[in-house]
Amino acid sequence: RGTEFNEKLEGLILVDETADRIPGFNSNKVIAYDCHKDINHKKFIVAHELAHYIEEKINNWESKIVVAARDHEEGYSENEDEQRKDYIAAALLVPRSDLLKRFPKDKITINKSFYQEVSDIYNVSYNLAERRIHEVYHG
Repeated sequence: RGTEFNEKLEGLILVDETADRIPGFNSNKVIAYDCHKDINHKKFIVAHELAHYIEEKINNWESKIVVAARDHEEGYSENEDEQRKDYIAAALLVPRSDLLKRFPKDKITINKSFYQEVSDIYNVSYNLAERRIHEVYHG
């Protein structure tokens, strides 16, 4: 759900599996993102918030309530937990196996035009494409 947040908050997830729905919504799971962001940034915020849910369920399947909020940070977060969520979000949006299938390591030249091509194909930001390329091809 798109909404207006204060200047620092970009997104949040609220899950209450003890209820049929969260008041004001038709679901017991809600992800909200800053509606003023561009579409690629919105997709990343949603994927990042989904990563909170995925990791919570992996670590504690019985957990019924998940609440997390994303503060705006330029570049990589210093928080390791948030770095993991960013990594999961990037992997959801630009899957390693698909990237390598489309662009085998021995057939590419990593440069600005390659970052832009990946950005365009996956409809993600240039920065996310650059990050994911480095994770996949150099990580």
